[in-house]
Amino acid sequence: MVENLLTQIIGGKINNISRVCDLICIEISNNNKNIFIHIQSFFRILKNNKVIISGEDIYRCKKDINPDNFNWDIPGDSIFDEAVKNYYSILTNSQIIEAEKNITGDLYILLENNLFLQIIVDTSESEEKYRVFDDFQSFIMKN
Repeated sequence: MVENLLTQIIGGKINNISRVCDLICIEISNNNKNIFIHIQSFFRILKNNKVIISGEDIYRCKKDINPDNFNWDIPGDSIFDEAVKNYYSILTNSQIIEAEKNITGDLYILLENNLFLQIIVDTSESEEKYRVFDDFQSFIMKN
């Protein structure tokens, strides 16, 4: 089922990237259809082979925030939130070229503008790490 959803995102664009605590929400649209990816695993976005956004940065406060007042679970004050803000326009204006799930369940999405989204299954336990879904079907990646 994930292969069908992954095929459907090719040619689409990211509409939005946001988070609730450490759940990353990516909305993709293609041909008037929305497909969502919810991530609770290690992920990163690279541009020209350099990490520009990392899920780990949710837990690190921006330089202008007092670490004593930092609440990672409230969006806005983390390095992750700042990076999403800085790269939002290029992410939402880049077409998806390719999407692939490997044998271990890692998900790789190649976009225009030398952007590459990687979702890595980061546990040996069998638990939900990411979910790809639309209004009609859903795929859950468990390890």
